[in-house]
Parts: sequence; structure tokens; C-alpha cells
Amino acid sequence: MPSSRRLPALAAVQGALLIGMTVLLIQPQDVPDPFGVGSSLSWTLICVLAALPTLIDSARHGGLPRTRLDPFVWLYVVCFLVVFPFSVGRHTSALWVMSLLANVLVFYAAATTVRDMESLIGAMFLTLVVGIAVLQIIAIDFHAEQGLLARISEYDRPEGWSGYPELGLIVCVQIAILIALFQAVRDAPWRAAIVLVVAVSVVELIFLFSRMAWVTAAALLAVSAAAGTPINRVWKPALGALIVAALVVVGIAGSATGRNLLVSLTERTASASRLVIWERTARMIEDHPLVGVGAGNFQAVFEPVYNPMLNEDLRRGGHAHNLWLQEAAELGVITAIAYIALWIAALISAARLSRASWIGAAAFLMIVAMAVRNMGDYMFFSTGGTQARLPTLLWLVWGVVGGYRFASAPATTSIPTAADLEAVKA
Repeated sequence: MPSSRRLPALAAVQGALLIGMTVLLIQPQDVPDPFGVGSSLSWTLICVLAALPTLIDSARHGGLPRTRLDPFVWLYVVCFLVVFPFSVGRHTSALWVMSLLANVLVFYAAATTVRDMESLIGAMFLTLVVGIAVLQIIAIDFHAEQGLLARISEYDRPEGWSGYPELGLIVCVQIAILIALFQAVRDAPWRAAIVLVVAVSVVELIFLFSRMAWVTAAALLAVSAAAGTPINRVWKPALGALIVAALVVVGIAGSATGRNLLVSLTERTASASRLVIWERTARMIEDHPLVGVGAGNFQAVFEPVYNPMLNEDLRRGGHAHNLWLQEAAELGVITAIAYIALWIAALISAARLSRASWIGAAAFLMIVAMAVRNMGDYMFFSTGGTQARLPTLLWLVWGVVGGYRFASAPATTSIPTAADLEAVKA
């Protein structure tokens, strides 16, 4: 893999812009629109501006930098563009095409930044931790006003993160980064501080009363306990994860709302609406197998044709409640397969580098968190607002994975040493 071709100053500017974009991504207000392009395009434009140094450098050198995920990224992009002319709503799909291309630019900006200045990616991840903590404080303040034991569907504060599903996912992203930090540091005071922050995040996650967020957090604990641990020693971290999970269940069961949600997990009513939506989405895919209905057009077709009546949860199904089913319904089976291949490639590459440094481990766990959360929901259903920021975060992390210079290191490598650096340069 080639080394960076950029000037050091350009690399620093690119890293600073990505950190600035991260601040905007995680800030509690709605996405700013300084150019007056509208909510559907404002975040797309911000992504393009954040990746501008990489775009300029690519123009100077006749192409984007190479990453290990390139074949999968461009296979997906090509499939996405091929099905665009067949969309039932081309204006809507055009917004999604622009959003995708902007996120691809963010991917390459992150890839070159982690290759040039890895410390700036670390700063970006820490910015996420701090920013998410601020979101938690604002959300818990509003929740306390309404009653901590109440299950609130919409949050007035933080304004830009109004739904508990989005808040639940972003808290899991924070926990993923903190787990990676905990595994990397060895000083007892730092470990104690990280454990304290994780504990606070888990408590706040409990009171969001989001079952899929609970499942995601449990998956993070299980994966982090098992990843990279020899089978004969896995019982210790696994036991620790089980103890934490048991304490969390006890905490959830301490309230009537929590008990009802836990009991509902074992009943068909908990998943009945999702099962119905998945079944009807499968029928929609059968009717539009090759090119789908077009990016962003799921609700416009699904509700009147396949789900005209209210479900058991009194909702009609604005999305497929599963990321990959949504992709297949909107873009066709072939594009969905290309997207799944990109996810698998990113997960495998991230798993390989997860022991190289805490940044690699954090990237791996963040991808795991987003994958698990999107199994029961579709978190990316808009090109504006909160739902536009979440896929950008995913592409940013994929860029870190694609550009990380130690992704091909042996599985036994822990923290890169000076000798490792010299070997890579050689």
C-alpha cells in the first residue's frame, strides 16, 4: 500500500477538518445550514467541505488514494449508480446519490488521515466520547423532568437527537470507544476513570428503555471479551461480561417499565410488528428484485402498497427495521449483496487490526455496534438530520479501517513498536 503523497500541512488541515466535522456530527442541535441548501443537502455539503483537502490532493495526483476496501467500496458505488435511473422517485434518489458520494469522500479523507497522522484520528474518537457525554447529560436532564421511569419516544432535548433509537446507538458507539481505551491502557487510575464513565453510560442506556440498544451493548461486551483471546483464557473476560450483563438486567428490572420491556422480549408481541414488516418487505423485494424502488423511496411505496394498515405497535412501517432488507428493497438484491460484501470486508479488516492499537479496536467495536443495532432497525433513513450523521460516522470508521497501516499485522501484534514502524517503512 502506498504511503501518503500529501504535504504535511495538507494532512494536518484534513485532520483538523475531520475533527471539526465530528464536532458538528455530535453537537446537540440540528445540522447547520449556512449555505441555505435545505436540510436534505446541508449535511452532504458539510461532508464535501470536510473532505476538501483529500479531494484537492486527489485532483493533483490523478486519483483517490488506495485503501484495502477499495474493490468493495466501488462495487457498491457502481451498483448504486446503475440502479439510479430506475428509481420511482428520481429527485429523492438523487439526494441519496449525492449523500453517498459525499460519504465516500469522507471515507478517503479518514483513510489518508489515519495513514498520515494517526493521532488526529485518536483525537477525533475522543471528541466523540466527550460529545456523546454532553448529549447524555442533556437527554438525562430532559428525561428527569418527565420522570426517569417513563419511556419517552421523542426528546425535546437534545434538539438534534430527538429519538431514543439514535441516542441509544450513539451511546453504544461511546461505550465501544471506551472499551477499546480500557483494553489499551495499563495505569490503574485511568482504567478506573474509564470504568466509571462506562458505568454512567450503561445506567443512562438503561433509562433510555431501548431494547435494541440493550442488545447492542450486550453484543459489545461479548465481542470485546472474546476478540483476540485464546480459547483457554476466554472464560475470564466472558465471566466479567456476564456479571456486568447480570447487573444491568437487575438494574432494568428495578423499574416497572424495564420489567415490562424485559418480559416483552420473550413474547411474540415484542417482535410481531418487526416480523410483519420484514415479511412484507420480502414481498416488496420479490416484486422489485433487480433494481428496487430507488434510494429513499421505501416508505412512499411500502406504506400504501404493502402495509396500508396500522401494525400492532400502531405504526405503519416507515422503514424496513433492518438495514440490509432496506437496501435490497430500495436498490435491488445485487446492490444489497455488494453492500453486505462491503460490511463483511470492513468487519474482517477491522478484526485483524483490532489488536494493533486502541484506535483499531475502537473502529472494530464501533462497526460491531452499528451492525447489531441495524439488525432490528434502519438507522440511516434520511439524508438530513440525525439520520444523515450516522451513516457518515460509519463511513468515517470504515475509512480508518481501510487506511490503517497496521491492518495486515500478525494477530499476535499488540501495540506497534519502533521496530514495527521501521519494518512497515522498509
